[in-house]
Amino acid sequence: MTDDPYGTFELQSDLDLTGILQTPIPEFQGILYGHGHTITYSLVMQDAENVGLFGINNGTIRDLHLAVDLTVLGKDSRVGGLCGTNTGTVSNVRVEGTISADRCSYVGGLVGYWVKEGTYTLSNLFNHADVSGMDYVGGIAGCLLNESQTYNTETVTLESLENTGVITGTDYVAGLFGFLNASNRHDVTVIHAIDLHNSGDVEGKTYVGGLVGDGYSDSSQSYIKNAANSSNIQALAYTGCIGGKLVNIGLENCTNKGSTLQATGHISVSGELYAYVGGLAGQGYWAKKLHQHSGY
Repeated sequence: MTDDPYGTFELQSDLDLTGILQTPIPEFQGILYGHGHTITYSLVMQDAENVGLFGINNGTIRDLHLAVDLTVLGKDSRVGGLCGTNTGTVSNVRVEGTISADRCSYVGGLVGYWVKEGTYTLSNLFNHADVSGMDYVGGIAGCLLNESQTYNTETVTLESLENTGVITGTDYVAGLFGFLNASNRHDVTVIHAIDLHNSGDVEGKTYVGGLVGDGYSDSSQSYIKNAANSSNIQALAYTGCIGGKLVNIGLENCTNKGSTLQATGHISVSGELYAYVGGLAGQGYWAKKLHQHSGY
């Protein structure tokens, strides 16, 4: 893949790159069909931006499992089990293992920094890895950013996403997306998020959520639907078991499961800063579709 980043590749069996992969494959722009097989790798990196199996993915990756042991030292940014930065298409990908990048920003189980434009769908993405970073940390992606400059109505669909790993960071930390942003200059970008689940404990300071740390859409038609959190959330402020802060993103049939503080599905808040805490959302603006939810 390093020699042919535009090629088409199909895995016929599991692939163990431990001891072989010394640095990330810099940039991939081809097609990779995993056919459900697993790529295993281990990396220790320092002073490098865009760290993962791939540094940057601009191609298409489908039906792939990853078993990772990834450690990043120093103040690097954009770290993910699959890739540091993604502008391509990724579907039906599963990551397990450990990603440790305690001093890094934009750290994700799959992708550190995910940026796309237009109408697109993210589906069947699963993180089972324990992930630690500094800011913008998530089980699926540290940051998912859609900033289009078009005049057309665009829809970002998030469907069947799950995290079971322990997610740890400082600010903008969540089971799925530390930061989720969909906007353009004419207020017509819509988020449709369906069937999202988190069962991994999440710990941070501010903007901390079971699913989303800080979420923003410039359309009031955006929503999170059929979503559930069943984990412990520990933070200082802007904290909720679905979202730490949600702007223009309504909640429909969203559930926080649990009955006891510091037990499954509840929030622990400590320290002097203790504002904006909720069972579902710590803070929400203009979320019009608020019904059929439980677990306050």
